[in-house]
Amino acid sequence: MIIPPVMPAFAPAPMDEAPAAKKSVPPPEMTLGFELGIGINARLGGSSDFDVNREESSGLVFGPSVWLAPSRLWSFGLAYERSSLGGDRSNGDLNSIDVRRDLDAIWLRGRAYPWRTDSVGIFVGLGLGASWQHVTGTGTADTGTSVRPPEPYSCSGSDGPGIALGGGLGLDVDMSRSLAFVTGIDAAAHRQTGGVVESCAPGSGSITSLGARIGFAYRFDLDESSGNGARARSRGTSTARR
Repeated sequence: MIIPPVMPAFAPAPMDEAPAAKKSVPPPEMTLGFELGIGINARLGGSSDFDVNREESSGLVFGPSVWLAPSRLWSFGLAYERSSLGGDRSNGDLNSIDVRRDLDAIWLRGRAYPWRTDSVGIFVGLGLGASWQHVTGTGTADTGTSVRPPEPYSCSGSDGPGIALGGGLGLDVDMSRSLAFVTGIDAAAHRQTGGVVESCAPGSGSITSLGARIGFAYRFDLDESSGNGARARSRGTSTARR
């Protein structure tokens, strides 16, 4: 008995046929992004009117920002930053003080990208803002009599706002369509008082600072010509046809 050959249910695909290439979706042109950064900040200058010795001139800087990018080649945003400016010390025979310094700043910033691909970009940043300095002092004060020794005390105070100007260079790397890694270096100048702040401690005076930071940005696609917009329009068209 001869058994006929079994025929396949489906014709085999040709061996020389290459798989279909996956179509890449270009990055969105218009985005709304939320960024969170952290870094280090160094105070280079100050013009305090008091005799204090700088003990520490660097600290952490961190803060969030929101960015609107009408194009991938430029964007503008609003940022808040909290910076630690280190501390100063003044030692006397009867009076002494240790001052810790911090700075709050609100910035209007812009970024321009002279070079950018679909995944990596180099930007130049400029900023105009306002800053408030904060001092925290601890020390000893003369009691005015030789019978009692100097008494310890602590205090705090704030002053501002003062005008702030800044700029820098940075690198923007897209990790996915929505998430990006951002790093850069910058410099800023803050106009602040060098007088006594709220009867507590001498102010820092005008400050020049240098910083380096890293951060992450999450961006929402606002571009109707991108894949998300096209899919939304496609769903709307299908619904209308039904």
